[in-house]
Order: sequence, then C-alpha cells, then structure tokens
Amino acid sequence: MVVADALVDLRAAELAGERPFFEADHRPTANGARILAQSVAAALNKHAALSGAQTTEFTSVPGDKQTVPSAMRASLQTACLTELPAVATQAFATTADQLGAPADMQVVVGTEVTDTAELNLPGFLSEATGLRTLSYGVPMGGAFAAMSTYLTSQDFQTAPPRVLVWEVPVTASLGQYGDQPIKELIAAAGANCAAALTVRADKATGVLTADLSSAQLTDRSTLSFNTGGTAVAAVRFDFVGKDGLARSRSIYRHDGQVLTGQFYIPVGGLAEHGPKSLRISGSSEFGATPQLNVCF
Repeated sequence: MVVADALVDLRAAELAGERPFFEADHRPTANGARILAQSVAAALNKHAALSGAQTTEFTSVPGDKQTVPSAMRASLQTACLTELPAVATQAFATTADQLGAPADMQVVVGTEVTDTAELNLPGFLSEATGLRTLSYGVPMGGAFAAMSTYLTSQDFQTAPPRVLVWEVPVTASLGQYGDQPIKELIAAAGANCAAALTVRADKATGVLTADLSSAQLTDRSTLSFNTGGTAVAAVRFDFVGKDGLARSRSIYRHDGQVLTGQFYIPVGGLAEHGPKSLRISGSSEFGATPQLNVCF
C-alpha cells in the first residue's frame, strides 16, 4: 500500500494561477484532477511490486469548456447577492495511442471526484500510469460507499485489478464511524473465510439464526455474511452472549451505492462475552441461500 498526497503539488498549482479547484465547489477542476493522477503515478513508481506491470501510452486531448452541475454552488448562491463563479472546467478525452494495445488494469473508486466525468480523473490516471482504468464513484458517499461496493463485488473477488486507487478527499473522514467500516474493507480485501456456519431462517419473520458456540471467535475474527442473492441495504447482527444479553451491530449501505448483498462484520470487543448464538435481520428479505462464514 502506498499513499499519494497531492497537497504540495495542488498548492503549487494554486500559487501559479493554474486553478486546481473551483471557486464555489469542493471538487478539483480537470487540471486539479490531472495533478491528482500525476501524484498517484509518482507514488506507484516507488512500489516495487509494480515494476513488471504491462503498460501502454495514453493521451488526453482537450475539448470544450463544460459547466459541471453543482449542488454546493447552488446552496452557496442562496446566501449571496452577487453571482458566484460558474463551476466550469476544460474538458478532456483520454484514449490509448495504439488501439487495442495490451495493458494491465487499474480501478479507481471514490466519491463525486471520481464520478464526475468532466474532471476526467480515470483518463488522467491512464495517461499518468500507462494502465487501463475503470472507475466507480458514489457522489456524497464519503470514504466508504464506493470501496465497500467494489471490494464486496464478484468483480473484485474473481478478478482483482493490478492497482486499486482509493480516492478519499479531505472532507471524507476515515474515522467518522469508528473502526468497523475499515475492518470490513480489510476482511473483504483478503480474509480467509472458508469456515462455514449453518444458518436457519424463521419462516414467519425472515430472521436468520446461527449457533456460534463452536465457532472459536476471537477479537480478530470477522463474520462474512451473504444475503443469498438479494440487494439488502442494511443488516443487523444480534450477538447473544453466555450471559444471555444481546449485543447488536449493524451495517448500513449508502443510498447511492450498488448493493452486492455481501457484508463483513468484525467481532472485536464481543468475543470476551462468549457469543453463543447470532440473529441476523435485514432491511429487506434475504434470498433462499444465505451464507455465513468465519474469517481469520
């Protein structure tokens, strides 16, 4: 893992009058997005594992100036008597210099910065790294919406990319919801979840139950739960300990993200209570074949 911090380069561009950010929107301009991509490429060049990556040449060609829809500007405008600057930027289109040339794949996931086509962040990443780039962004999804969708998807599980770029703006706090979201991502990225547990469904309520008495859970364990093919937006896990008390944890997906039906719930802080059983309920019905596994 490497971290690309573009602050110094963005600040230098601002001082040089190159306008890396909009005046009335928190997103970077296309020029700012290019600087972000160049910072990523510089960080990746220091990563020994990428020395053998297959690359090709990409070129970004400028197009017309485009106005970007901005809820932030519209909100700010209601408090201003004079017209705020338009959220407009030079558009770019990126293509491979040689059509069909082989190159390894990278994926960038993030927020509205990744999702805004006018900023061309995926294209600039291809140009800067020589890797073909796929992208997925969730506007206003914070640090975790897009990444949790991608890491729990079959696309990632069956064919992980050579490089995964996580776009996290300074406005998105990684600690906003404690350590549960990041622990879910860690488990989704590479945990061994081969130990299956039997789940039983209550036909009347749809609530699932599982016996945890022989699961040998520790504070480093995580449970992997698949809804069985249904798109469920929220899942609640009630861990019943040896003292008979239920301790609950929930996972909520963002309204704008793609629902994969896959969840990972860390057990840290619960193992000391000796969880004997588990109840699982969802915001909508589970499928016919839900699966529960222990990850180590």
